[in-house]
Amino acid sequence: MANHQIAISASVGVAVYPNDGITSDVLLHHADEAMYHAKSLGRGQYQYFTARMMEKAQARVQIEARLKSALQDRQFSLVYQPQYDIASNAIVGMEALLRIANDEQDITRAAEFIDVAEKANLIDAIGFHALELVAFDLKMAMQKGISLPRVSVNLSGKQLLTSDFTKRFEQLLSRTSLPAEAFKFEISERDIQKGEKRIFHRLQSLKSMGAVVCIDDFGIHQSAVAQLQQCGASEMKLSRQIIEQPDDASEQLLRAYIDVANVLGMTVVADQVETEEQMDYLVSVGCELAQGFVFSAPVTFDNMLEKLDR
Repeated sequence: MANHQIAISASVGVAVYPNDGITSDVLLHHADEAMYHAKSLGRGQYQYFTARMMEKAQARVQIEARLKSALQDRQFSLVYQPQYDIASNAIVGMEALLRIANDEQDITRAAEFIDVAEKANLIDAIGFHALELVAFDLKMAMQKGISLPRVSVNLSGKQLLTSDFTKRFEQLLSRTSLPAEAFKFEISERDIQKGEKRIFHRLQSLKSMGAVVCIDDFGIHQSAVAQLQQCGASEMKLSRQIIEQPDDASEQLLRAYIDVANVLGMTVVADQVETEEQMDYLVSVGCELAQGFVFSAPVTFDNMLEKLDR
């Protein structure tokens, strides 16, 4: 192409008639499922559709229907997990976590449905609804004269690719009289690693408004230092995989991440800390902030206020 050599590769999904479907639509859908599985294995590969993929596909259809129903019937709710300064054991922040409660009162966690929401193009509606729920809680606390630490809200890269996200956030702030400084937006390193300039630009816009940007699940996607700078992040939340099973290699890697964060002026936060041993390990490598069950499980907003009042 224009005297340039271009190397391409392909990921292939294969569905076979009649075992994998008897109509062209079903076969194409199942081949698509197999293709995405091939991509997840590293691209440049092929995969046949399997019964296990069939189970996953059926589960995704059920989750997608559940998400649409929850949006329509306003069945989403929030819980909050406090974030602590390890040295002082003081609460310095809290993360809003989205849940779905159905008629049987069981709870579906966001980790179980975010991928489906993104593929079904529901993530923008769900994500902004979560932001509105957070704003409602913050507004209520403000009206009662209660001072709160900054609240973290998870943000998908797909949300930022919608052209009016920052505008809608500004309108939400105007409606609620809340400052942008009350919010921290957490975006996964996976989305940062893609290098999408529109995402970087809109994160910078959120930062310029006063919100804090945090890179979530950091340490498994190998983002370049330049990408960390371009996105305007001031916090780095470590992936659970880095602290789950400490060894010499992971300790060296963790210390390197903390060094990079220090050079860039970023705060390092450990996520999903579950044991005292993990907490001691984090202190030894210089991590200052953490959240997880060793401190507190996610709680309702009222219970969060009680924790802050102690």
